[in-house]
Amino acid sequence: MYHGRLTDAAHHPLKGYYLYWDSPGLITAQTPNELSVDQPAATTRADGTFDVPCGTVINPALAISAVQIPPDAHRNLITPNENKHENEVYVRYTGANSILPLVDVRHACAPGAPRQTTIFRPNATVTGTLSIDGKLYSAADAARRATAQPGDPGSDLVQGAAFNSPNGQGLVDSIFPEPGTGVFTLRGLAPGDIVFVVAQSSSVKVPVVDGQLVKVAVAITTGSLPTGGDATISVTVVP
Repeated sequence: MYHGRLTDAAHHPLKGYYLYWDSPGLITAQTPNELSVDQPAATTRADGTFDVPCGTVINPALAISAVQIPPDAHRNLITPNENKHENEVYVRYTGANSILPLVDVRHACAPGAPRQTTIFRPNATVTGTLSIDGKLYSAADAARRATAQPGDPGSDLVQGAAFNSPNGQGLVDSIFPEPGTGVFTLRGLAPGDIVFVVAQSSSVKVPVVDGQLVKVAVAITTGSLPTGGDATISVTVVP
């Protein structure tokens, strides 16, 4: 049994955090490198402790998430910058892009091993809403995005972001807001500039610092091209 404890930097226990098995040991053509998100391996208790059975460990690491990852996230889950040595993994699903720290359990599963304490640092978080021509990102927008082929109307209206992980990995990826509310969250970011992009031509930088929560309103304005290739993006930081 692996006995763990999760605290913040001031050593306060963190309750209700989710831990998921990472699966680099299972990479095959049929089993891609992803998290086991169907069910959390454990959830931290009021005192920050958690326990997982070592007898089932074929994966050497647990990913820590402050929120529960949707059970169907494995369908959209990507790990383009998996760094076992540097202890982090990147996941994306509708409504969130997150960089999650990993807990290495390989050496603490020995019989009689003491409880291991891991300090969780949230790094920077950006929450926001996306609107297109003054209307919140809708189910119709999401459906168009999912089916549009290059050259189709609206095919270039893809919001993306560039950001850095705490261990120095540069990431560029799409953002998929919640249809109807336009809400999205970027978690676990390193200090620096978050660059929001649309149509690969219009971009805006938003600086963040370690531990900061930044709220933004992202607005896309379409131009004259049916594909949205001349759309522009603006970002307002919300107090």
